[in-house]
Amino acid sequence: MPLKCLNDRNIIYAFNYDDDAWEALRATNKSTKSLRTACCGAEVTLKTSHLGTKYFAHARKGPCVTAPMTAEHLLAQAHIIEGTQAAGWLPEPEANPPISEITPNGREWQADVLATNGRAKIAFEVQWSKQTPNETLHRQERYRASGVRGLWFFRHLNIETSKELPAFQIYFNEDTRIFKVQLDPLHYMDDELKHTPPIPLQAFVQGCLTGKLIYAPAIGLTFPMEIFTKNKQCKRCLKMTNIVTRLKIRISDKLPGCPNLETDIYRAGIQPYVLEWLPAATLRELKIGKLKVRKSFMQVERQASYFSNGCFHCDGIQPEYYEERSLEVEHLVSKVEIEFTEALAKLFSARFVNYWWFNRA
Repeated sequence: MPLKCLNDRNIIYAFNYDDDAWEALRATNKSTKSLRTACCGAEVTLKTSHLGTKYFAHARKGPCVTAPMTAEHLLAQAHIIEGTQAAGWLPEPEANPPISEITPNGREWQADVLATNGRAKIAFEVQWSKQTPNETLHRQERYRASGVRGLWFFRHLNIETSKELPAFQIYFNEDTRIFKVQLDPLHYMDDELKHTPPIPLQAFVQGCLTGKLIYAPAIGLTFPMEIFTKNKQCKRCLKMTNIVTRLKIRISDKLPGCPNLETDIYRAGIQPYVLEWLPAATLRELKIGKLKVRKSFMQVERQASYFSNGCFHCDGIQPEYYEERSLEVEHLVSKVEIEFTEALAKLFSARFVNYWWFNRA
C-alpha cells in the first residue's frame, strides 16, 4: 500500500490528490497505464482503504517482495505526513537513502516517512505489528549511521524509550479514525498527573518538528519547592518542635504533565542541598531545629550517626524511626525557589528525570 508511485519517472504522491483529482488520475492511468510502482516498476492501480486513505497498489500479483501494509499503518503514515507538512518540513513516504548515504555496512533502510528540513532528517517509523527490541535497536543503528534521527510509534511498545531511541505507544480509535500518542505512563505516578491525556498523532509529529518534544526537560530550570513539617513532642525535653518531613519539587508548575519529585532529608547525597535550601534563618522562622549529623540514642537505629532533625529548643535528635511512625498531621509551611541541576537530578530515579516531555502550550 505505498503512498507514492512513478509517473514517467517522476514521483507522485497519493496524499496530494483530492477526491476529484484522484478519480481523474485513475481514469488517465486506466487508458495510459503510465503509473508504475516505485518498488519494482510494476503497473499500478489506484485504491482507497476502508479507512479512507488513498494509495497505489500493484495492478496484479508478481514477484515483488515488498511487504503489504495494514490500513491502520497506511493511515498513520498519512497523519505523520500531514503533521510534517504543518511543521514546514518536507515529507517523503517509503523513503530510501541515496547511494551516498547507505550505511557503512552496506545495509539500506526504508523509512515510513522521512521528514527533511535542510540537512536535518528525522525518520518516523510506525510499528503496527510486533517487533523484537533487538530488531528495533538494529534498525535505529542503521539510521544513526546515516546521520538520520529515528522516532518510533509502536502499537505494542516493548522497548524502553531513551534520548538515543525515542519510542512511544500509539492507539487508534476506529470510530473517529484518530491515532493518539501516549507518553510513558510510568512517569506519571503523581496523583495530579496520572490522567495526562494522549496527544493526536498529527499534532505530536508537528510538535516534534517544531521543538515541542524535549528530553530531560527539567534540568537547568528553577522550580518552587514545598516544605512540609510536623509538630511533635521532643523525647528529650518534652517540648513541641517542628521537624522537616518532606520536600516536594513542583516540576509540573512550569512543565505541565511532568512528574513532581519528592524527597526527605535522608536521601543519599541530598544533605548539602537541604542545607542550601533551608538556611539557619529559614529554620528559625519556621521554628525548626538545626539540621545536622547527630548520634542516635536508639538501639533500633544501632546508635548510628546520621543527618537528622533536631529539637528547636534543646537540639536533641528527632529520630527517623519515630518520624516514620508518627501520627501527627503534616503541614505545608513554606516554598522556596531552587535550581534543578544535572547533579541534583542524579539523586533521583532516572525514569522520573530522563524522559521525553511534550510541550502542549
